Amino acid sequence: MVFWVPEEDSFEEAVKALDKELSKTIKKMKTTGKPSEDKHNGMPHYAESGTGEVEGVPVEWSVDLLQAAKPIIILTIVASQNSEKHAADYEKLVKSIKRTS
Repeated sequence: MVFWVPEEDSFEEAVKALDKELSKTIKKMKTTGKPSEDKHNGMPHYAESGTGEVEGVPVEWSVDLLQAAKPIIILTIVASQNSEKHAADYEKLVKSIKRTS
């Protein structure tokens, strides 16, 4: 799991730049389903997920973009065979993310 603040200042610009950033790490990237936009603990939220490869290993990935004072991106990559094992812990962590100011 990686957290980072993108160079883009707006939520919309950060969403547009996601594919370029993700493709630097994830190869053979495919999305599963449609991206979603909603609110997460009062913050605008964009979510997308899919499959791909990192260093030749099949992975499942998800990306969450939240608009706080600046956009923040949370990228989660897990080896495909381990995704179910950590799903509940991941869900708890994501639900705990809140705006502080």
